[in-house]
Amino acid sequence: MIRIPGQAPHYLRPQIDAFLQEIKARGFSAHTLRGYGWHLYRFACWLETEQGAKTLSGVTRENTLIWISNMWERYQPSTIKQGAQALRAWVRWLHQRGMLPKDFAREIPVPKVIISPQRTLNPNEVKRLFDVCDPNTAKGARDLAIMAVLIDTGLRAGELVWLHLDDWDDVQRRITVLGKGRRKSYVWCSVECTRHIRRWLQHREKVANPDEDRLFVAIGGHTPGKALTTRGLRLILGKLGKAAQVEHVHPHAFRRSFTVMALQAGVPTRVLQIMGRWQDLNMVERYSQALLAEEAWKMARGKTPLALLQEQ
Repeated sequence: MIRIPGQAPHYLRPQIDAFLQEIKARGFSAHTLRGYGWHLYRFACWLETEQGAKTLSGVTRENTLIWISNMWERYQPSTIKQGAQALRAWVRWLHQRGMLPKDFAREIPVPKVIISPQRTLNPNEVKRLFDVCDPNTAKGARDLAIMAVLIDTGLRAGELVWLHLDDWDDVQRRITVLGKGRRKSYVWCSVECTRHIRRWLQHREKVANPDEDRLFVAIGGHTPGKALTTRGLRLILGKLGKAAQVEHVHPHAFRRSFTVMALQAGVPTRVLQIMGRWQDLNMVERYSQALLAEEAWKMARGKTPLALLQEQ
């Protein structure tokens, strides 16, 4: 079972772990498992310490509503939403197995999350990030290849660190990606991105462990030569951001930048949806809100009410 951070409940842990094990077998991502487990462990600990519940009899609609109400005092809507979704899924699972007399999952409110414009990297910032890397060193070649793949294909952090050597097809310049829901798909790299990958592969032979088949590996640190982790990826990009004096550099900033730059280049939103492997077209608009607002104002430049009044 995947490790859940923080305190674990004493009495209700077996029912939570059994639920997590089942959804893991269904193919849920490690990220979802950790998130659901984190919320359910805390809900169960609260039931045991604050409500004195030692059995599933404490899992009631009233208690779930109290718990979610308390969350509003400490957490953002996105965190509360995941907590409500975790409770819904667990309650439904318990009822289906006869452990709860009533399925009140639909009665657990899930808050709406207002989407605001997110951080994107502009071309100048991307260039500065590339400029701080030395392509003649293993670390510099790896970091350049990582950023090239992120900005060129829009891969998610988990997708990038999970890449294996045989996922890279050098002839077709194609990467096989295992995405959300363990769906397999493909992305294609530009000539420039391919050049960065090839240079990294030349260095990789000298720094990777002989039995390591992941495409990107750690250099230095506590696990040199072993597969790069998402945490390691974030640390790498954060350090590059400091060196290039670019703020808030993280994997998802590259994914949003991939979206924005593709739209600026004239890629249709439906085509971009396929390239970014989103199930919902609305997700393209979510990632490109900053661009849409900026472009709208550029189009209206010289046509605002005050500008028109000045012409009269």
